[in-house]
Amino acid sequence: MNNSNLLKLSEDTKNIILEVSALSGISQNVIKEVFEYMLVNWAIKISDNPDSYASLDIPYVGTVHVKFGKDKVTETGELQTEVESYVDIEDSFKNLVGIIHDEGRTELVTMMMKKIEQAIMVASSPVAKVIPKKNN
Repeated sequence: MNNSNLLKLSEDTKNIILEVSALSGISQNVIKEVFEYMLVNWAIKISDNPDSYASLDIPYVGTVHVKFGKDKVTETGELQTEVESYVDIEDSFKNLVGIIHDEGRTELVTMMMKKIEQAIMVASSPVAKVIPKKNN
């Protein structure tokens, strides 16, 4: 089996890692390692319980459920694993897609501006900056 391609990154995944790194200020390598850990941990759960679905929650999107199917040998003699899967999409994500589709991006921009304003208010609040020390 060729293990060198097990954790190969697609262009979309590379872009996600780059964006998360830019937004969070955390290095791309750390973001990549976190995703790799999640993936390997999930694969272990799937293989340890081949008769049950193992789930991975994707924040704000939904849950991906995967179960081991079977191994088969291809015409070239390579071992290939088949899995069964299904996805549960969060209602809030479906609604977001519908709003953007129906009303355009204006509603999304309004929502994001409110979030930015709230973050600025919290960050500039004098109460949020002062944490008293405990006396021993």
